[in-house]
Amino acid sequence: REAHNTTTCVAGVPIKCGEIIRLTHISTGFKNLHSHRGSPAPLSRYNNEVSGFGDDGIGDTGDNWKVECLHRKKEGNGEQQLWESARFVRFLHVDTKRWLAAETKTKFNQSNCPHCPILG
Repeated sequence: REAHNTTTCVAGVPIKCGEIIRLTHISTGFKNLHSHRGSPAPLSRYNNEVSGFGDDGIGDTGDNWKVECLHRKKEGNGEQQLWESARFVRFLHVDTKRWLAAETKTKFNQSNCPHCPILG
């Protein structure tokens, strides 16, 4: 989706490297991937918490992520590269300047979250 308070993103239009976007989770009713300062992650206190926020894609600037294309070429023509589906990208949270990440060593389980619905 388009970033908070920007023009509407049109489906099928390529996303440019460096563009600010919102990541939306369809299974939760279009909640945005959201983060903000001052909320440590429950399992890894050195990272920020990331959660689902907003209804039907409505949210705030805590939902904005910058697309960084790792394949980006240095070109002199100033033209922005596009996010290609077969290439690696990473996402920088605009408000906190922290990278979106996941770690296999920090998983919820019955010992650290006894009342969580853990499946699989």
